[in-house]
Amino acid sequence: MLTKQQKTALVDQLKEDLLQSEFIAITKNHGLTVAQSTEFRKQLSSLDQCHYRIVKNTLLELAVQGSEAEQLMNHFVGPTAVAYGADPVGLAKLLMQFVKDHEKMTVIAGFMSGRILSDKEIEALSKLPSLPELLAQIVSFIQGAGVELHRVMLAPAMEMHRLLTAISEQ
Repeated sequence: MLTKQQKTALVDQLKEDLLQSEFIAITKNHGLTVAQSTEFRKQLSSLDQCHYRIVKNTLLELAVQGSEAEQLMNHFVGPTAVAYGADPVGLAKLLMQFVKDHEKMTVIAGFMSGRILSDKEIEALSKLPSLPELLAQIVSFIQGAGVELHRVMLAPAMEMHRLLTAISEQ
């Protein structure tokens, strides 16, 4: 049993973590074992600044009270856990994959950019390319544009070379 000071410290830490997060997801984990929760936390450790906590609803309500995430309070019913972090797409992908593999965990709602996300919107978010994939696509696009520009710049010289070669062969 936590003391009042420990609860206050937990709420303060949770509030700070949630306010700094880009994405918050509310999950129901009724029947999920400790081993499965630990497995999910280990998978989350591969993402940058992403966490998963099982918290009492009253403490979670205190943590979001007065912030934009206060809109989530309607979803704090029953056994609730919160996943939050700085990588919305990566976290959504990991969540949806874990939910697919473990039926006892469900995603209820999310919060990002000042608005509530439904479970369907979180699923759609999980299908977007992650930040590293987007960066790779941008680099590929820029590199491809450079190669194309180089080819276009060489085209007149190549035409001139072909013309001079044809004339010299006659």
